[in-house]
Amino acid sequence: MNTKICKGCLAELDTELFYADKKSLDGFRHKCKLCMNLYRKTHYATKSREKEALKSSKWKVNNRELSRAYCAKWRQRNKHIKAEHERVRKARNKNAKPSWLSAEQKKKIQWYYLVAGLVRKQGIDCQVDHIVPLLGLEVCGLHVPWNMQILTTYENQTKHNKH
Repeated sequence: MNTKICKGCLAELDTELFYADKKSLDGFRHKCKLCMNLYRKTHYATKSREKEALKSSKWKVNNRELSRAYCAKWRQRNKHIKAEHERVRKARNKNAKPSWLSAEQKKKIQWYYLVAGLVRKQGIDCQVDHIVPLLGLEVCGLHVPWNMQILTTYENQTKHNKH
């Protein structure tokens, strides 16, 4: 029975717990299978997810009509899912809108959506974005005028849920 020290967890393990590596002097990877799998899940999954999202966003911008047709077809087939998403989105916005907003501040929020609609009529694909996301990983923003901006759809989609 051969053993090797894993460079990830620093444990001395049986060589059966290491992946083979022809380039290595001893014929095994420098990290055990568990450490390698953990590394792949954290490192590659995050990078490839971001890369795919960027690729998808670019495709949507370059194939606007095809993308819209696909989305319309999906919405037709999945009305129940779309309704649930819309219900959750509205509830999230309602919970993120403080009760202490003045009437003028509420009008400013409506103004953002009105301007975005007018810009879209000019042929520029845009969205109203929350600078600090309403449902962020680390912080949650509020549905208030000073947390809103108008971005192109591409910019908003590549921004993701980051702050």
